[in-house]
Amino acid sequence: MDLSKFDPEAVRLFLEEATDMQDQIEESLLTLEGDPSNQDAVNNAFRGFHTIKGGAGMIGFEELQKYTHEVEFLLSDVRGGSRTVTEELISALLSSIDCLRGFCSELEGEDDFDHTLAEASLAQIRILSGDSKNLEETPQPESITQPESTPQESASTSSSKDTRSRYLIRLKFSEDILENGGNPIVLLKDFHEQGECYVTPHCHSIPDLEFLDPTKLHLHWSLVLSTTKTREDLEELLMFFMDEEGVEIKLIQGPPEETKIKQDINAGILEATTDQLRQAKVQESSTDKTLKKEGPKSPSVSQKSETKVTKPDTPKKKDESGGTIHVSNMKLDKLMNLVGETVINQARLKEFGQELRLADRRMGDLYQQIVYDSDIVVRELQDQVMNIRMVPIKGTFLPLQRIVRDYCVGSGKKIKLQISGGETELDKNVSEKLGGPLKHLVRNAMDHGIESSEKRLETGKEEAGTIYLRAFHGEGHVFIEVQDDGGGINSEVILQKALNKGLIDEKADLDEQGIFRLLFHAGFSTAENVSDISGRGVGMDVVRQEIESLRGAIFIKSEVGMGSTFQIKLPLTLAIIEGMLVQVKNQVYTIPLLSILESIRPTADQFRTMQKQGEVIEVRGEYLPVLNLGKAFNLESDRKIHAEKLVVIVENNKMRCGLLVDRILDQQQVVIKSMEENFFQIPGIAGATILGDGRVSLILDLPSLLRKSFKQN
Repeated sequence: MDLSKFDPEAVRLFLEEATDMQDQIEESLLTLEGDPSNQDAVNNAFRGFHTIKGGAGMIGFEELQKYTHEVEFLLSDVRGGSRTVTEELISALLSSIDCLRGFCSELEGEDDFDHTLAEASLAQIRILSGDSKNLEETPQPESITQPESTPQESASTSSSKDTRSRYLIRLKFSEDILENGGNPIVLLKDFHEQGECYVTPHCHSIPDLEFLDPTKLHLHWSLVLSTTKTREDLEELLMFFMDEEGVEIKLIQGPPEETKIKQDINAGILEATTDQLRQAKVQESSTDKTLKKEGPKSPSVSQKSETKVTKPDTPKKKDESGGTIHVSNMKLDKLMNLVGETVINQARLKEFGQELRLADRRMGDLYQQIVYDSDIVVRELQDQVMNIRMVPIKGTFLPLQRIVRDYCVGSGKKIKLQISGGETELDKNVSEKLGGPLKHLVRNAMDHGIESSEKRLETGKEEAGTIYLRAFHGEGHVFIEVQDDGGGINSEVILQKALNKGLIDEKADLDEQGIFRLLFHAGFSTAENVSDISGRGVGMDVVRQEIESLRGAIFIKSEVGMGSTFQIKLPLTLAIIEGMLVQVKNQVYTIPLLSILESIRPTADQFRTMQKQGEVIEVRGEYLPVLNLGKAFNLESDRKIHAEKLVVIVENNKMRCGLLVDRILDQQQVVIKSMEENFFQIPGIAGATILGDGRVSLILDLPSLLRKSFKQN
């Protein structure tokens, strides 16, 4: 595809809208499959395809415009009741969503879309559309660019009793409609396809050439439409503009008079020359008189337009309490980086304030108050930016509905997916990286967890299995649960397979959680047979790695015969964390505060050395493994005696251990800077931050650090 013919900014706006629409359409179609009588789902899907068609036409992407027109035509049959909802129909429409994503991916310049897939999908759509038509009727034109029927055809086939309604439509949009991605020509074309349409352009607002702004819309139109469509159908075409002051639809009583307003939109406006527009301006006075006769006694639409165009149009004041705008991820990331730098500078100001107070107490106190007030503002700014980055997790959940549906069609299993907590918000970067792990967990639940219908009936369960997908906030984290009511996980089977593979020693004493963690070992699988979904032992270890890369943890609960629950624990954001600053020799490390349970100053008799476990520390009757950060990072500690050190007790993935440090310095918010982007990745280090005194503090990656030090799976 030659992308140079498209305007980059227009493409960006289209892709943002199309991406949202695709997810909404897919959700509506899946809802429709479960409830074929749900008219709202049909309408939502129809509006989604219609919007994408209009956007494709706006940027000049004709292939996509024609494709969506065909799909829209099929959905119109469903809306009208001439086509029933079947599994075949839903499958075809879902395949069209895949094609839309392929078109958009190609438009982004990411992948080359295989257009034969679109051709196959289009052929299926046309077959389904043909099934709903009376074969004795006049054959429909093959070209999808032609309307369903031309005005001439409508007139010739109408009976002696005209059942069509006639509407007066005023289209006076905001001057900024072009800048916001709107295209009135597409709307005019859509109205033309609804029946016999006459249009008059109003040109009074067009300024002289020297004052003309090409980014502004100065034209407006009056239309007389004779159609079998309802007022609601026409309002759907204008669903994004009905709140505009200058947009109006009125029913005209009686047949339309043949006046000079009769100007075919397809031959006039869509290919109008400058001379034609000037001529239309002359025709306008007679047109307005005609419309006045046909309309109600109140001032006509045209008259109201004329009284307003004598003055410069004033921008319509938007409701400041609502509305949304699209902002690119790059801009959000840049804003977050700037906020992070502000947080770092704030820490430096605090550091300087302490030194100033030692030199001049009065000036120091005044300075500290200023810094304190500034800190409140910075905190508020940080919270607001964080809120901007927060997105509902529903967008990550929606693709899973499609995965479950396609699996059921292919496997013959009956599985329901129940979603709750979709409104739960988390950082957009976390949400984007969470899709892969959730897909693995849902697929494993379908393939391993949920039994066949026959087996479920034998055990007294419902024929259809259920997977519950939940999200909720708690303890400063986001929790996501994937639960199934299947056969559960047999810990004895896992233990035996681990022994057979040599993953653990026969004398290993593992609790239930320890046994379940073996599922995340690379190459480990409990599947008897390998399928295209699971069984290769390469899924769960990837899940663990990706969750840990998000500074999260995953836990398993299971009961044989009752089902399993995989719980994911994630931070709200990856950009800024609360951390404890500790010192080992001359190096400062940051430990994520949410992982810290407590800090203690141990005595010498609390330390022990145990066989195969190394050094441990006794804390209230429990022995915890000890990790000396100085040894872990090849640093010679200032203090050789353990009794002079401090121990920070941390917990990761249900495992607790003690970190041996020299000093605890402070607790503060830190901005995470990527080591991989600016230096290179260091095992056990999640990133770095700049302290108030200018020093660099390394942020510990506890999952990888503990796994490396204690050789965890």
